[in-house]
Amino acid sequence: MRFASIGGQSNYAQAGKAVARDAEKALEVTRKNSVDFGGLAQAGMEIRSKEKIAATNAGAYVKRAEIAADKTKKVHDAKMKGSKAGVMRKAGGLIALGVGGLVEKSEKRDYSLYDKKIAEIKSKNDVDRVTMEGIDTSGKKVETPAPATNTGGTGASNTSTTGSSGAVSTNPITPSGGTVDRGEVYSYLTKDKGLSHNKAYGLMSNIDRESGFNASIRSGDDKGPGGLFQWKGVRQTPTVAKLVNSGDWKGQIDYALTEPGESSAQTFLNTTWESPQAAASYWTRKWERPADPDHDVIKNNNFIAGYTYHQ
Repeated sequence: MRFASIGGQSNYAQAGKAVARDAEKALEVTRKNSVDFGGLAQAGMEIRSKEKIAATNAGAYVKRAEIAADKTKKVHDAKMKGSKAGVMRKAGGLIALGVGGLVEKSEKRDYSLYDKKIAEIKSKNDVDRVTMEGIDTSGKKVETPAPATNTGGTGASNTSTTGSSGAVSTNPITPSGGTVDRGEVYSYLTKDKGLSHNKAYGLMSNIDRESGFNASIRSGDDKGPGGLFQWKGVRQTPTVAKLVNSGDWKGQIDYALTEPGESSAQTFLNTTWESPQAAASYWTRKWERPADPDHDVIKNNNFIAGYTYHQ
């Protein structure tokens, strides 16, 4: 009985071990085939850690970007402020150039731009270039010697003399000669045509210098129909030829003031001239267009100085 008992206990032990091994195998199979909650927990912790690190890095990046943007804006504002200040200084300089005020304090003022602008204006303004009575084209006061001999207004004799100073002297000419009465022409211009005294004298001095008030005279350049204003070349149209050949002085004046293609005549009529010399100079330079306008302007003034016609 004893040995049987011992043998029985051994069998129980072996059976128990077999059961334990089976349970261990079953547990291993279950562990391999079941969810790894521990691994999931570990992975979750790692993910949350990485998210925190990424968030921290992103926040730092945003902050740096904000700081950089703020710095860029400040630099831009500073540049704009400096640029605006420069513009204001230039504007102030231009205002000072135009009206003489709001000038910045500086060690030395540059007036070269002002001088250049004045020179441009003078070169374009015919009135500024007019030779006034007793003043030559350079602006110098001239001598007044005894009156020269009148040539009848044909311009054949030079009525300008040179004094000791080298300036051109202007000598009044007493008008005479021609086929047209100058008094009638002055009355026609001022009363019939409605021109001012200055415009009338301006036209008459050009007529005196060009033709001596001979309404049918030939052109001194090409022997064509020159007339009062000495038309020549392509400007000797059939209309001009008819007016000159017939001696129609009124028709010639009317045509000159409305000649096709000569807008300077309209400008002459629309301008208020401050002096007869100014009107005469413009007509010479813009309508007549001679080879030596400065010389002819002097002659105009000689004739104007001898006129005594009044409205």
